Amino acid sequence: MNNAIAVRSPSQLDPDTHTECLEFIRTAIASNDRQTALDIKNVLAEVCASGYADRAQIWADLTDTEQQNFKELLALPPIALPEPAPETTPATTPEPEPAPETPITPADAKKMREIATVWWDEFYGEQLQNLLTQMFGWQAPGTKYDATTINAWLVTEDAIVRDRIGELWQLKHGEGLIDSLDCGF
Repeated sequence: MNNAIAVRSPSQLDPDTHTECLEFIRTAIASNDRQTALDIKNVLAEVCASGYADRAQIWADLTDTEQQNFKELLALPPIALPEPAPETTPATTPEPEPAPETPITPADAKKMREIATVWWDEFYGEQLQNLLTQMFGWQAPGTKYDATTINAWLVTEDAIVRDRIGELWQLKHGEGLIDSLDCGF
């Protein structure tokens, strides 16, 4: 018995499924509900992984506004900080708090950027394992940070870095980074 996954050529993609996927995304946007968007993202990922629709083409057929709205629904909600207790001591001028640091160190950000831009062209394809080792080997950036942290950093990077780091994450973990591949499914 052959366990290979059937891959459909572009001519075998179902146009009705493509249209239905677009409507799913638009329904999620209209609902303005994060859980609905996550559920639809998972369905779309399965449909595209099965070869019934093309993720890139679905994303391209959405307007820029629709893409942004869907990304925002998939993004993690901000953590609500507790309200400060009312002051019981005499009012003083508070010391300004230092700006929060980026959780990813500049050295790790540089390393991931180099993996995606410098080393990618040299190793992608026949020596893909080298890229995975640079990203996920011992003390490598991919082992120091979780998906949420890397995804937050990727928002500040260009599309090439986002796509390539997202692809390496997908290969290593079997699931993509939310929003790392433009549409998050």
